[in-house]
Amino acid sequence: MLAIDGTTGVGKTTVLEELLTACLPEANKCYLTAAASLNEIQIRSRIIEQLFGNVLYDPEKSLLNTFLEFNHQTPLLVAIDNGHFLPGQIIGELLQVVAELKKRGYHMVVLVTFDKAQSKTLASIDSALISHYTVPTLSYNESYQLLTRYFDDVPSSNNVKVKRWIESANGIPIQLLAYDQANQSGLGQIPPLNLKLWGAVLVVVSLLFALGNYFYRTSNTDPNSGPTAITELVNKAKDSVTAKTWSKPEVQKQIELQPKKVNVASAADIFDVIYGAEQNQLTAEQAEMTPIEAETPTFAEKKGQEVTITGESLEEIEQKAFDESVVETKEQSSSTDVEEVPVQDIGPEPEVKDTSVQNIIPSVAGYNIDNQALMALPSDKYVLQLTAVSTESILEQYLNSKRLDGELTRIYKIKRNNSDWWVVTYGVFDSISAARETAKTVDNNAWAKSVSVIQQQIAVYQQTLSQ
Repeated sequence: MLAIDGTTGVGKTTVLEELLTACLPEANKCYLTAAASLNEIQIRSRIIEQLFGNVLYDPEKSLLNTFLEFNHQTPLLVAIDNGHFLPGQIIGELLQVVAELKKRGYHMVVLVTFDKAQSKTLASIDSALISHYTVPTLSYNESYQLLTRYFDDVPSSNNVKVKRWIESANGIPIQLLAYDQANQSGLGQIPPLNLKLWGAVLVVVSLLFALGNYFYRTSNTDPNSGPTAITELVNKAKDSVTAKTWSKPEVQKQIELQPKKVNVASAADIFDVIYGAEQNQLTAEQAEMTPIEAETPTFAEKKGQEVTITGESLEEIEQKAFDESVVETKEQSSSTDVEEVPVQDIGPEPEVKDTSVQNIIPSVAGYNIDNQALMALPSDKYVLQLTAVSTESILEQYLNSKRLDGELTRIYKIKRNNSDWWVVTYGVFDSISAARETAKTVDNNAWAKSVSVIQQQIAVYQQTLSQ
């Protein structure tokens, strides 16, 4: 097991893919990008499916049982990126598999990249089966050579902007390659800051603010107004009743002698108010439609008897008057005819035209970059991965040099470590052995890759685009 350590963007993934392509061309290979969302069962399933194809296995059991059951002295190569997300159980199982297959004379290699800043599990394991390797950062000269390799018209290494860019990148290639975006604004010297001009502007703005504040205060201040004398406030407090002590007997006596006034309404007043309020609620339309035979009688005349309140409380009298007025209002409203409004026919709904625009499939050197073409393939098939590049210009050079069959060549695009990658595949095969046979005639560095793994990478890429 080879554990490759390095910070984010230093090039661990590139080193891993180069080793995966160049080492053990006859071996069954597996490539896995670990993530925090993957559990142990999912990791076991992806490793076994890529190495042994569609076999019956139990993903809840240890990897050692499955490897001993299905491996028949075939070399194996397992490459895992972002190994700092691997659970400790999976790391232990991989070490068991490597140790047991080594005893039996089988050849197996496990490549794992990880970042110690996120997890120190792999770095803390002391075992003779693990070899640790750290990807170093680039020196100043190496950083400048990387810029001149990927970009044209780069100034000399003594240029101020080039120096600043290399120093801020700290020898990390992924940050150095972002120089392409800054290159559009020119590589000339940065003009010095004019301190005199900005100092004068600051002084003028301060003076204007001070003058505005002064005029605002003078225009909104009354000259005759001033603070109230403290002696006047003290005298008012002495004369106020609220300032007196309530515990004194003369004050309590004054409070007890104050009469309590309660406003009491007679029963007749309550009847007239309630009945008059109900009559005022009739609308003008109801008043026109209802014939007026005589003047509205008073409440006492309607009842035909005098109003008495003996033995009844005020709440009971109010409730009776309210109920009788509501009944009368309902009888008047029920006799009114309601005019029916005919429903107009507005005709059929207008047709909605489809204005959707079809997606344009990008192409490089006459080859389409189409993720959906690989998503449409059966997941149990295999393809040959020829190369994977991170710049479109290198992809165009590779395609022009190879001139592959356009019907058998498929290119898909993914994102890894915040940068775009283009992967070139060839053919569609029913088994991993058939793919390896064809690889001998196409490219010696080509290796078989499961379509299901590619579809998982594309699904993750499309999910990042939608966020």
